[in-house]
Amino acid sequence: MSSGAIMIWLVVLLSQTAILLAQDAQVFFLQTTVSVEETNDSSFTLNVRKTGNIDTSITILIAPIENIQSDFGVPYTQTREISAGNEVETFGTTWNIRNDDIPEGDEVFIFELSDLSGSEQVVISQAIVRVTILANDDA
Repeated sequence: MSSGAIMIWLVVLLSQTAILLAQDAQVFFLQTTVSVEETNDSSFTLNVRKTGNIDTSITILIAPIENIQSDFGVPYTQTREISAGNEVETFGTTWNIRNDDIPEGDEVFIFELSDLSGSEQVVISQAIVRVTILANDDA
């Protein structure tokens, strides 16, 4: 094998290794669905986990895909900083439900997890969770 061919092979190998290292960490919701009753003190928690190594801290956003201000307490988006490192990190974000007297069936909301840092170190692997507020008020 010529030195030029070895050099090309080495560059390809290093490039593939860099891609694997850059995508070493994953951030994801631990659940895909959550159900909660609408009462005066209702809340639910969306659990997120980070696995793998990241070299610098990142900021993630947990937000509904639509405006939910009438059904949820403020804030209705949340950010969380994930520290650099290799340890597994799990955390929950709690959301409060506003109770009302309006008869309504099940209400479904989709929450999305995204990386505000734009980091290439992290793959968001389970980015969607479906939250259902169960029917209440004699709907």
